[in-house]
Amino acid sequence: MSARRDGSRGAFNGQPYVIGHQALKVACGKATTNAAGQLTFDISPAGFTTVAAVHVEAVRDTVDPTRACFAAVRSYTKDQVVVQVWESKTNAVLLLGGQLEAIEPTNLPTEVLLTVYGTV
Repeated sequence: MSARRDGSRGAFNGQPYVIGHQALKVACGKATTNAAGQLTFDISPAGFTTVAAVHVEAVRDTVDPTRACFAAVRSYTKDQVVVQVWESKTNAVLLLGGQLEAIEPTNLPTEVLLTVYGTV
């Protein structure tokens, strides 16, 4: 069985997006985290039957490395994606009298960009 090219679905390197002879659908969105650095995207309107890949990216306009952040996918289904945003935190180290750089969930509202690839 050969894959059928559907121009309305796009192409990559001149070839159709194919997984198991099914064309890929791409869904994109953006949202802002809550006070615990979490958010849930509702992707059910995309109508995915299978999710092939999920990509998230945190957006924060800062040059301060102590406020740098990153987003991680906590879980996903064909209907939703749950995301957690983490940021750099400096913590005191009592034993050594210095500081330790660590991460923890952000408490700042942070925009997250989402891209989901799947089949319908």
